[in-house]
Amino acid sequence: MKSLQLRKALFTPTEVIIIRKSGNFVINVNDIKRIEYAKPNLVNYILASVWFGGTYPGRLQIHLHRKIGKTQLHLVRIKI
Repeated sequence: MKSLQLRKALFTPTEVIIIRKSGNFVINVNDIKRIEYAKPNLVNYILASVWFGGTYPGRLQIHLHRKIGKTQLHLVRIKI
C-alpha cells in the first residue's frame, strides 16, 4: 500500500488527510466528488484571473458529495 506525503496533506488509497494546526482532517475517498489542481505557471496564472470557476494555480480543491465538517469544498495549498 503506497501513500504520498506532502507538507500539508497525506494521500493514501483509502483516505486523504489534510494536516492543519488545529488538527488533522480526514476525508474518505468515497466521499470525494472530484479533485482539481492547476500547476503553477504563467499561463495558468493568467487564465485564473480571467476564467471564473477554475482553481487558482498551486491550490488543490477537493469537492465532496456531502458536507464534512462545515463545508463541501476543502482547499490545500501545495508546493511541488
